[in-house]
Amino acid sequence: VAFLAVLRAPMSRIYHYVRGQTFMKLYVIFNMLDIFDRLMCSFGQDILDSLFYMTKTSPRAYVGITFRLILGSVYATLHTLLYFVRLITLNVAINSSSNALLTI
Repeated sequence: VAFLAVLRAPMSRIYHYVRGQTFMKLYVIFNMLDIFDRLMCSFGQDILDSLFYMTKTSPRAYVGITFRLILGSVYATLHTLLYFVRLITLNVAINSSSNALLTI
């Protein structure tokens, strides 16, 4: 699911949007993506722990397991897109003519 979402993401639009930002906005965007990455990692760990606990304690609770599985898939998709935007931001910093990479 996450792979298909990345394939459908408009790569050039995201690249040109990030590229059009000023140096300070690029720095802020990169740091915000780092904070969101840490939050998503924590949230994802909780989702996967909840799914594991639900399958171990009550394997016949199909609704709860299905809900947590869908929630885990949504998490994986959003986290993949977050990494994708972070990669594009780093690519813009590398390709810029200023010293944006040194600051990031």
